[in-house]
Amino acid sequence: MWPGDDAYDLRVEVAGKALAIDVKDARSAKQLARRLNTDTISSEPVWDEAYFVLPPWRDSQHYRHVLQVNLKPNVPVVWATELLTCIKGDIAK
Repeated sequence: MWPGDDAYDLRVEVAGKALAIDVKDARSAKQLARRLNTDTISSEPVWDEAYFVLPPWRDSQHYRHVLQVNLKPNVPVVWATELLTCIKGDIAK
Protein backbone atom coordinates (compact mmCIF):
# COMPACT_ATOMS: atom_id res chain seq x y z
CA MET A 1 0.00 0.00 0.00
CA TRP A 2 1.49 3.29 -1.04
CA PRO A 3 3.14 5.30 0.49
CA GLY A 4 4.15 2.65 3.05
CA ASP A 5 5.75 0.15 0.69
CA ASP A 6 5.91 -2.64 3.26
CA ALA A 7 2.72 -1.75 5.11
CA TYR A 8 -0.46 -3.77 4.97
CA ASP A 9 -2.17 -4.43 1.63
CA LEU A 10 -5.49 -2.65 1.93
CA ARG A 11 -7.16 -0.05 4.14
CA VAL A 12 -10.94 -0.14 4.36
CA GLU A 13 -12.96 2.49 6.20
CA VAL A 14 -16.38 1.32 7.29
CA ALA A 15 -18.75 2.30 10.09
CA GLY A 16 -16.33 4.90 11.44
CA LYS A 17 -13.36 2.56 11.76
CA ALA A 18 -10.31 1.87 9.64
CA LEU A 19 -9.43 -1.76 8.91
CA ALA A 20 -5.91 -2.81 7.96
CA ILE A 21 -6.00 -5.87 5.75
CA ASP A 22 -2.87 -7.87 5.03
CA VAL A 23 -3.66 -10.70 2.61
CA LYS A 24 -1.67 -13.91 3.07
CA ASP A 25 -1.67 -17.18 1.15
CA ALA A 26 0.35 -20.39 1.35
CA ARG A 27 -0.27 -23.90 0.18
CA SER A 28 0.87 -25.24 3.56
CA ALA A 29 -1.21 -24.15 6.56
CA LYS A 30 1.64 -25.12 8.87
CA GLN A 31 4.14 -22.91 7.03
CA LEU A 32 1.63 -20.05 6.96
CA ALA A 33 1.08 -20.36 10.71
CA ARG A 34 4.83 -20.20 11.33
CA ARG A 35 5.05 -17.05 9.21
CA LEU A 36 2.04 -15.39 10.85
CA ASN A 37 3.34 -16.22 14.33
CA THR A 38 6.29 -13.89 13.71
CA ASP A 39 4.69 -11.38 11.34
CA THR A 40 3.16 -8.08 12.39
CA ILE A 41 0.85 -5.64 10.67
CA SER A 42 2.40 -2.22 10.26
CA SER A 43 0.86 0.50 12.42
CA GLU A 44 1.21 3.02 9.58
CA PRO A 45 -1.06 4.15 8.07
CA VAL A 46 -3.01 4.18 11.33
CA TRP A 47 -5.87 1.67 11.73
CA ASP A 48 -8.49 0.68 14.33
CA GLU A 49 -8.58 -3.05 13.58
CA ALA A 50 -6.06 -5.18 11.69
CA TYR A 51 -6.32 -8.65 10.17
CA PHE A 52 -4.35 -11.19 8.22
CA VAL A 53 -6.90 -12.22 5.61
CA LEU A 54 -6.84 -15.66 3.98
CA PRO A 55 -8.32 -16.45 0.55
CA PRO A 56 -11.46 -18.55 0.17
CA TRP A 57 -9.74 -21.20 -1.97
CA ARG A 58 -7.70 -22.29 1.09
CA ASP A 59 -10.78 -22.60 3.29
CA SER A 60 -11.22 -26.26 4.17
CA GLN A 61 -11.76 -28.10 7.42
CA HIS A 62 -8.28 -29.63 7.23
CA TYR A 63 -6.53 -26.31 6.47
CA ARG A 64 -8.39 -24.57 9.30
CA HIS A 65 -7.46 -27.34 11.74
CA VAL A 66 -3.76 -27.34 10.85
CA LEU A 67 -3.68 -23.54 11.01
CA GLN A 68 -5.44 -23.48 14.38
CA VAL A 69 -3.13 -26.09 15.90
CA ASN A 70 0.01 -24.21 14.79
CA LEU A 71 -1.07 -20.60 15.23
CA LYS A 72 -0.23 -18.69 18.40
CA PRO A 73 -3.21 -17.26 20.32
CA ASN A 74 -4.33 -13.74 19.42
CA VAL A 75 -2.95 -13.73 15.86
CA PRO A 76 -5.65 -11.77 14.00
CA VAL A 77 -6.53 -14.20 11.19
CA VAL A 78 -9.83 -14.17 9.32
CA TRP A 79 -11.06 -15.69 6.07
CA ALA A 80 -11.98 -13.24 3.32
CA THR A 81 -15.58 -14.46 3.25
CA GLU A 82 -15.95 -13.92 7.01
CA LEU A 83 -14.48 -10.43 6.80
CA LEU A 84 -16.83 -9.50 3.97
CA THR A 85 -19.80 -10.73 6.01
CA CYS A 86 -18.71 -8.54 8.96
CA ILE A 87 -18.20 -5.52 6.71
CA LYS A 88 -21.63 -5.98 5.11
CA GLY A 89 -23.13 -6.18 8.60
CA ASP A 90 -21.39 -2.96 9.63
CA ILE A 91 -22.67 -1.21 6.50
CA ALA A 92 -26.22 -2.39 7.18
CA LYS A 93 -26.22 -0.83 10.69
